[in-house]
Amino acid sequence: MLSDDGASEMIQSLIKEDTTLYVQGDLKGYNNPDIGYEPASNFREKDRDSNNKIVRNWMNLFKTHQSIRGENAGIVCTSIPRTERYFTIQMHEDGSMKVHHNSNHSVNTESTEILQNFLQFTGITQLRVLTMRESSKSANYRTYLADLQAFLLAVNFKVSPEMFEDVFMTPTLINSSDKELLPDGSTLPILREKKLPRGKVWTPENKDYLYFVESEKRTKKYCSHSQKFYYPKQGVISKIYYQVNELLKNEENGVKRLIRESYFDNLREWNRWSDYWVNDIDDAVTILAIIHAFSFCSLTAREKEIKATLELITKPWFEKFALDEFRMMEPEPEPEQ
Repeated sequence: MLSDDGASEMIQSLIKEDTTLYVQGDLKGYNNPDIGYEPASNFREKDRDSNNKIVRNWMNLFKTHQSIRGENAGIVCTSIPRTERYFTIQMHEDGSMKVHHNSNHSVNTESTEILQNFLQFTGITQLRVLTMRESSKSANYRTYLADLQAFLLAVNFKVSPEMFEDVFMTPTLINSSDKELLPDGSTLPILREKKLPRGKVWTPENKDYLYFVESEKRTKKYCSHSQKFYYPKQGVISKIYYQVNELLKNEENGVKRLIRESYFDNLREWNRWSDYWVNDIDDAVTILAIIHAFSFCSLTAREKEIKATLELITKPWFEKFALDEFRMMEPEPEPEQ
């Protein structure tokens, strides 16, 4: 993990006057029982010291963005709340990946067939799925493909900004020891034990929590982090699921063309923080899916360059897969006589 100074230096170098900043993570407040009290996973870490460093870096990013781009430029949230997602992908013990309805766990046959054909085309065999799935063990071998959804939301923000609503928010750090003043003059911890559905209880730990509080523009006088955020409107998940299927299909179509011509062709520079294989398979599938958008048509010189750059990212993965499979084929040494 970068030091505070190293992270600050990187942030300063990346935020320009024309930068569009996309942030993947549900922008949770600290008092919304409908979505829970734990910040989104990209805004926290289990280890206290790592967590506090991460949230400081986030606050530095928001402050830098506001100081360079202003309070009205807007940060784009590319995360759809889990409560709105109605499909989950399960990586099964036989190496298959199937799309399941969250409501009744039944398999969506159309989306599953598209996904399986995509995996076969890109060289992700069932044996390789068995290797990949271990990175999602903590999630019971399930994924929402949230990173792929986030990428498509970023594309849509460029071409269909009406899919987003803007909200003025103040990113806020709250420690479990922070107090709030009650009308009678007494105080209580701002973060305190909360009852959750199905009998669960949330208890704050001794660390800093990053929340997003809706505020008015005058807050900017007192806070260097307050600014506009663009948030996906409720219901856009249906369009995103449709676009995921179109992108994964083994054919040229409008969604692939949209990605090439309306997104990548208009970018001067594309920077993305990724954690391939650390907690899930989402980053890897996202890169393979983007390459897929460049795989079924004639490409311009620039498009060939973009595809080649992305394929360089995936090359070590397939080399590692091939090496592991070769080792599995090696015969056991003969026992000594």
